[in-house]
Amino acid sequence: MAYPGRTADLSDFLRRIKRAFTEYSTCQAPLPHFETTSGLSLHKEEAANLTDDWNHLHTDAAWTEERSCLAGTRCLPNMPISHSWLSNFETCSPLQAEAKAVLLAITLALEHSWCKIWIRSDALFLVDAIIYPHHSLWAIKSIVSDIISLLALFWD
Repeated sequence: MAYPGRTADLSDFLRRIKRAFTEYSTCQAPLPHFETTSGLSLHKEEAANLTDDWNHLHTDAAWTEERSCLAGTRCLPNMPISHSWLSNFETCSPLQAEAKAVLLAITLALEHSWCKIWIRSDALFLVDAIIYPHHSLWAIKSIVSDIISLLALFWD
């Protein structure tokens, strides 16, 4: 839990997230984002078709005026987290931080030869900007362009 005026310990938050994920994974229960809801049925169908060689990359960012912290995890379907990363970065806005977190995840995927990736982000504006780059906000247009350029390397 974060409190106003106090510095957050992001490594502690990441440990808590990882512990919660590990506990949840050992129950062999379906992941909550794959459960049927009216708005997510398309994602459930797509997720059900993922084979074990797909890499799920989860990204997030924390932002302050001084710096941003980019974080991410990698896991295979129905497996515990196998990789995690944390990086400090300078960005001008929370949305730029989220975009840089996705860019970092894709860069790491290329470096580690993770060929099939499924990226998850909680920044809907960013997801829309990647899907519809001509409608992306000016603040993240160049980062989205870099993301799309790197994604094209997976198809080569």
